[in-house]
Amino acid sequence: MKARLVIDVETTHGPKKVGDIIAHKDAHMLVRGGVAEPADDYCREKANMTDEEMAYVQLRYQRLVTGQILEGVGTGPAAAEADDDDNDAEWWDADPPTPEPDDDTTEPEAD
Repeated sequence: MKARLVIDVETTHGPKKVGDIIAHKDAHMLVRGGVAEPADDYCREKANMTDEEMAYVQLRYQRLVTGQILEGVGTGPAAAEADDDDNDAEWWDADPPTPEPDDDTTEPEAD
């Protein structure tokens, strides 16, 4: 199984450049992680992703390594569509909700 790198990476065998082919039994995981694209049909089948999904994870990986997003915040193509500056400003600038006082946490009166 073979995958073609879409970014430069450091490996245990030294640096690899964009366009280098990685032949490995788990090369499909590079595709799923956003650092490569399938270089053969077997890799494409094992990755089990559409071209749109591959483009999304590649963009997400680039944004993650450049610090533009935090890991685990907004996942999947739907999150990418909702990820625009206008929506971010609405929740970011809003005041947080004030919690309701809990009657069970009142302190006992002193004697």
